Amino acid sequence: MSWQESGWQMGVVSDARAIGAMQVLPSTGRWMEGYAGRPLDLRRLGDNATAGVLLLEVLSRHTNRRTHKIAAYYQGLGAVREHGLYDETRAYVDNVAAIKQRLEAGRPPA
Repeated sequence: MSWQESGWQMGVVSDARAIGAMQVLPSTGRWMEGYAGRPLDLRRLGDNATAGVLLLEVLSRHTNRRTHKIAAYYQGLGAVREHGLYDETRAYVDNVAAIKQRLEAGRPPA
């Protein structure tokens, strides 16, 4: 996920203001603080990764399909449920799956 989101770069801030390697929105970071049980500084790698992983865990509670979990990280769970996967989201999910396969095979992500 992190490679797809930012190329593992912490300095990336999106047009939507998502921050860091996992591209976590500040509002999502505040939400994930409740799951972490502590404040999270999304500009710190450990906290950014924690927020992203916690979000994936929350999404996993709402869908058993890996495709939908990845899609919900990108598109939002409500939008996935209401509209299905947008074409752009399908490409995102396919890219994440390809990155996973390359990494599992011991190859670089890109």
